[in-house]
Amino acid sequence: MIGKGSLYLPRCLNLTRMLMTSPISRQTTVWALSIHRYKWTSHGVGSGRKWTPLGFAASDMLWISSNMDKKYRQQSSKVNISKLSNTPDNRSSTLSDNPQAYFFAQELKLFGLNENQVQRLATENLNVVKISQQKLEDSLRFLFDLNLDPNDLFRVLLLEPNILKTAVNQLNSRIKQLRKLGIQEGNLQKTIASCPSCLLLSNKQFKSVIMTLKEKCTFTSEHVKQIVQTSPTVLNENPDKILLKFQYVYFKMNLTNLDNMVKARLFKHNVYHVRRRHVFLERLGLFERPDKKGLTRITNPSLRAIIDFPAQRFAKTVAKTTLEDYEMFAKSFRKEDNPDESDTDDAFHDDDDDDDEMEYIK
Repeated sequence: MIGKGSLYLPRCLNLTRMLMTSPISRQTTVWALSIHRYKWTSHGVGSGRKWTPLGFAASDMLWISSNMDKKYRQQSSKVNISKLSNTPDNRSSTLSDNPQAYFFAQELKLFGLNENQVQRLATENLNVVKISQQKLEDSLRFLFDLNLDPNDLFRVLLLEPNILKTAVNQLNSRIKQLRKLGIQEGNLQKTIASCPSCLLLSNKQFKSVIMTLKEKCTFTSEHVKQIVQTSPTVLNENPDKILLKFQYVYFKMNLTNLDNMVKARLFKHNVYHVRRRHVFLERLGLFERPDKKGLTRITNPSLRAIIDFPAQRFAKTVAKTTLEDYEMFAKSFRKEDNPDESDTDDAFHDDDDDDDEMEYIK
C-alpha cells in the first residue's frame, strides 16, 4: 500500500534533477535541499519495494552536488577566484585556471568553512590538484561524516593536508582503533582535531604505543584511554621515549601513583622538560624525593603543578620566583647537559608554553 506522502516523491526527484542540471552555486543547492524535510529510499525488490521518507543526509547533498552536469563544471573552471588568495598573482592564476583547485575550494565551502579558511587552505595546499576529484571528495566526506565542526575540519586539513591523499580504509582503521580504546563521540572529535596526525599512523606504531603504555608502564585500559584523549601526540612518539618518561617520574622522582601521572598529562611533555622542572624545584628546596613509605619532610607540589602548569604560572605559584629567573636557570641547565652549546636565544624552550602552532592556525 502506498504511503500518504507518495505524491511528494515526484516533486522531490524533480527538485533533485533540476538542481543537478542547473548551473547554480553549491551553497544554493544545499540551501534548497534543506527546505525539504524528507528524502525517499527504497527497500525490497520487485513489486515489494516500498518508499520510506528519511531526513536528507550530508552525504546525499554531496552526491547531488558531485553529480551536477558537465556544463556546470566547465563554467566553474572559468570563474575568477582571485579573491580566494592574497598571494602573488601567479598563484591566484594557478587556482583560477585549474578546475580541481576550484572544486576543492567549493567543497570546503559546502562543509561550512568560511571565506578566510577556504582562502588559506586553497592557497597553501596547491598539491591538491594532483589528487583525483573522486579521491578528494571521498576524503572530505569521510572527515565530514566524523561530525567534525568546520573549525576542527579546518585545523585538521591545515596541519595534515596529507590526509586528503590517504586511503579512506586506512583512515577508517585508525578511527576504529581509537574507538576500541573507549574514546566516544565528542572526545573522538577533540582527539582528532588536537592531533590530526594520529589518523596517518601505521598500524604497527599505534599498537606499539598502546602496548608500551599497558604492559611496560602498567597503565590500565581506562588510563590509556584518558592518556590518548588528553595527550594524543603520545601516539606519534617512540615507545622507548614513552617508557623513559614513565621511568624518570616513577624511579627518579619516586612518584608512583599512576592516576596522578595521567592527571598531570605526563605524556604531553618531553622528558627534558620534566627533568628540568624537577631539578629546578629540588635546588630551590621545594621538592623532596619521597622515601620508601612515600613520606617527605616538606609538602611537595603536585606532579601536575610541576610539569603541566604554563611556565609563568609554574615560576610564580610553584617555584615562588619570577619567569626571568626560571629562564636563566633553563639556559644554564642546558649548558650543564651540553657544555659546548653556545648561549643562543632558543636555549630556553618550555614545551608547554609554546603556542606557535595555535597562533598559526587561527
